[in-house]
Amino acid sequence: MINFNEKEILEQLRNNNMENFNLIFEKYYNKVFFFSLKMLKDEYHAEEITQEVFIDVFNCICKLKNVEFFNSWLMKIALNKINCRIKKIISEKEKSSNNDILEFLESENKNIIPEKSLLNKELNTVLLNEISKLNEKKKRVLIMYYFNNLSLKQIAKIENIPVGTVKSRLFSCKKDLEKKLLLKELIAI
Repeated sequence: MINFNEKEILEQLRNNNMENFNLIFEKYYNKVFFFSLKMLKDEYHAEEITQEVFIDVFNCICKLKNVEFFNSWLMKIALNKINCRIKKIISEKEKSSNNDILEFLESENKNIIPEKSLLNKELNTVLLNEISKLNEKKKRVLIMYYFNNLSLKQIAKIENIPVGTVKSRLFSCKKDLEKKLLLKELIAI
């Protein structure tokens, strides 16, 4: 709940009197920063997001209809910024993900004898190729879960879908990849 003084300051801000903006900034900075840090697990990105959020608050607070909802409005801005940042990071990672995924898969097989290692490299290449063929929604969920180590709940927030849908997409990805890899194996025989 907003106290009277804060409510008054928010009303002033809403009416383009930015004289006391720093008070709101100081009060909510840590909340936005630590929320961003929890979601992004990266201090640099969390700091950037926090700055972007308060720039948006400064520029758009006049659009806030009721100052009683400031906290939820602020956190919605933060969540939207975080989602955009995660999608951008994932997009950038997808560009280089073929190498990253291959490196990840190869690192899992370091202690394998050379003949098996060669087979695993071939399998990894096939797996990488099949992952790149998945539809975008499934591929994003797969990469966020297995390669970015995000929780089902975090992925659900980012994608704005229920946790059950995240689970379903992951299950579907696994089944698709299993079928395609089995088919490739049968063709190779």
